[in-house]
Amino acid sequence: MREAVPAGGSEKEFAVLEEIARDVDVSQRQIARSARVSLGMVNLIVKTLVRKGYVKVSRLNKKKVRYILTPKGMTEKTRKAYLSLQKTLALVRFLKSRVQEIAARHGDGGRGIALAGAGEIRDIAELALREADRPCRRIVGADEGRPGELVLVCSRAAASGHAVRGALLVDLVAEMARLGPVSGARPGEGGGRVG
Repeated sequence: MREAVPAGGSEKEFAVLEEIARDVDVSQRQIARSARVSLGMVNLIVKTLVRKGYVKVSRLNKKKVRYILTPKGMTEKTRKAYLSLQKTLALVRFLKSRVQEIAARHGDGGRGIALAGAGEIRDIAELALREADRPCRRIVGADEGRPGELVLVCSRAAASGHAVRGALLVDLVAEMARLGPVSGARPGEGGGRVG
């Protein structure tokens, strides 16, 4: 009976290939820990990679093996890295378009925009707003939204403590999740006026 790697195996295969490329003497247990995959799944993936000709296994002694990435395996690792990068860039483009859509829907009338929170979502939102020629500022620490300002909350941690009477708070993460890949949202949804 032929073993199959479950759905999502491509990303898991890539993680295993990455670990083998990093250290030929790595154990399956170490791969599992680093790649955040179960030990049984690593064993299945390694067998699949060997069968595909991406990895050679060399037995050093009774308990120790060495995994060697073949030229075909290096090519596959590079291909998977490229696909992963494409997927990430597509996600960033998608997030930027959603931020611009949310800002246009809630930030009408020349309303100032502030970004509350830190991290990648805030960075992508800032980039998206710059590209749309929408000035914005970051809210840091105890700083608060200004009256009439649109405050895009970019993380769960920032959801509390960034309010002022008259500011419009929009949970950017929840709003993007609600919009999904096809907008269809109606104006006024997803935000709440404070006060």
